[in-house]
Amino acid sequence: MDKFFIYILYSKAIDRFYIGQSININIRLIEHLIHSMPVSYTKRADDWNVFFQMECNSRKQAIHIENHIKGMKSRKYIRNLAEFPNIGEKLLERFR
Repeated sequence: MDKFFIYILYSKAIDRFYIGQSININIRLIEHLIHSMPVSYTKRADDWNVFFQMECNSRKQAIHIENHIKGMKSRKYIRNLAEFPNIGEKLLERFR
């Protein structure tokens, strides 16, 4: 079974975060940087970096956690995810 990842990108140029999920973060980051998706939100900047990543057990779990993080609509929550690993652990438990 493939592992999926939640990732959060950050662009200093536009001071914005982007939340997504993928099976391979490195390839996905390259796709964002070269703007391979013509209508993508990440097309707004060229300096995206991986701010946070978390391994999930399934795509379904990754999607649930991605939607939860997006639903929080909070920069502070995103920063806390990176600073306090126990938040990610609790999300993995919650969305088994």
